Amino acid sequence: MRTKHSALFTLLCAGLAAALCVGCQSTSIKTAWKAPDFKGAPVQKTAILAVADEGLVRGGFENRFANEFSKGGQAALTTYKILPLQEIKANKEAAAAQLRQAGADSILILRLRDTSTRFAEVRETRDAFVPVTTGHYVDGWHDWYTVAFTDMATVRGSTRQDVLLETGLFDLNTGKQIWSCLTDTVVKDDVDKLKLADAFVAKVASALRKDGLIR
Repeated sequence: MRTKHSALFTLLCAGLAAALCVGCQSTSIKTAWKAPDFKGAPVQKTAILAVADEGLVRGGFENRFANEFSKGGQAALTTYKILPLQEIKANKEAAAAQLRQAGADSILILRLRDTSTRFAEVRETRDAFVPVTTGHYVDGWHDWYTVAFTDMATVRGSTRQDVLLETGLFDLNTGKQIWSCLTDTVVKDDVDKLKLADAFVAKVASALRKDGLIR
């Protein structure tokens, strides 16, 4: 059975899952929200947390966000080396205290909301045998064979996956959510997923900057 975490794994790991389309056009922001009572300046230092069991996925996304944040002078802290997911789940107060001790005043959490997959086939029949005949024969074994031979064609399949990711920014002192966005990333068969992961992170960071949450 495919799990949500394995779908997040699909979004990042080259060679291990379905490929992602290159470019920002493959990721769109469906909704964005900012707390109406947030009147503060950009956060000072953000802890980054990607909710994924696979170490490569969690570290890959957290490092990408930290690197993207640094381009604008925003301080960031990855959490995959210091806080296992089970520890965060078991004691949120202790996890928050550890992050505050490391200098973070906010936490950005990336999680998978949903994923859907569609498969399509296109049948390419050779010109010599067009139109295609299917379903019946006239008489004898040769007519049966002829229909089958005429109907032979190349079948090409393609898979499209839509991955919905939610990114939320929280104040570590109050615990309140101050920003979120929901993105839709289109997954296809023939493209570079690592470049898309970069583009996805850049798009989310750009939205955060536009709303005045980070530098």
